Amino acid sequence: MRLTSRLAPAYLLALGLFALSLAPAPPAAAAAERCFPETGRCISGRFLSFWEEQGGLPVFGFPTTRARVERSRDDGQFYLTQCP
Repeated sequence: MRLTSRLAPAYLLALGLFALSLAPAPPAAAAAERCFPETGRCISGRFLSFWEEQGGLPVFGFPTTRARVERSRDDGQFYLTQCP
């Protein structure tokens, strides 16, 4: 089969996109969340960064809740919270 010059760019683009879909995810994406089978809870994002930088499991223990938005009784603002 010979590709015509009109079809060749589309074919190469499709082949390239297919090859990218087969590539493994970068390691950083795998570390975006940490789950604990002991509680069935996960931490991610800024919570995970803070948790790891400040001592992790020995300091904070296992997460016991999901991240959720709560209203502060002090200022009435909404904040993302998660209990260790």
